[in-house]
Amino acid sequence: VISGWPVPNRATVANPQSVLEGLERELGEPYQVNPFPLTVEFDQLSNDELFRHIRDGLRHHGEAFEYLLDEYTLDVFFGVFMTVDIASHNFAWDREYLRQIYVEQDEILSDLLDRFPKNTNVVLVSDHGHATRGDKRFHVNEWLKENGYLATNSSNDVNLLQRAGLTQE
Repeated sequence: VISGWPVPNRATVANPQSVLEGLERELGEPYQVNPFPLTVEFDQLSNDELFRHIRDGLRHHGEAFEYLLDEYTLDVFFGVFMTVDIASHNFAWDREYLRQIYVEQDEILSDLLDRFPKNTNVVLVSDHGHATRGDKRFHVNEWLKENGYLATNSSNDVNLLQRAGLTQE
């Protein structure tokens, strides 16, 4: 196991430690859970500099995931790319930078998918979307519940936030 975000970069992130040591030998640098500048640093960088940092972080994770898929026989692989999220937040109004990140992310995902054994189930998800228009929403937990894939422990399906008056509406 190699932990992912939000674990701090130099916390103990691997078990056994030898997995991380092999990964770092392959990368030629320390593995970074979050290879991006801190949010407070973003405003101090030019768009070109920020783009390079974001692209380099994408490549860092891509190389790490490729190594892990090539090196180990895994029953489950769960990799998190933070790149599109960070790029979308920072380049929402600069479509060319954003387009370049999406193209490179797609290329890296394609390379990773080629490494999986045939007939592997792959699930690709996003923590949220970015949009400037429309009112399309998809609530995963509601869909899972409506289709019989999710049940709650509460007899009346009311959680703490709902009891406090905090709802989607």
